[in-house]
Amino acid sequence: MHVDDTTTLQLLDKGRTATRTARLWGYLGAGQREENGVCVDHPPAVVFEFAESRSGSHPLRCLQKYKGYLQADAYSGHGARYETGGLVEVGCRA
Repeated sequence: MHVDDTTTLQLLDKGRTATRTARLWGYLGAGQREENGVCVDHPPAVVFEFAESRSGSHPLRCLQKYKGYLQADAYSGHGARYETGGLVEVGCRA
């Protein structure tokens, strides 16, 4: 699983003159994962999640049932999910 967020979204609330930054979290499932020591094929999938903050609660909630490899940047918000077990941290190439 690959996970990343982007800040390309700018929100303009009704009655305000200044914008505020929102986030779009992207999750990419590569199509395979390990189950009981065996590599099993799954359909590849991409999910986008809109969020008004960069809180670690967004990836924590989205990935709460996922077990396997997670390739992500060094964002500290992922730390809580690594600590709960089930995820193998794979570093970012950036």
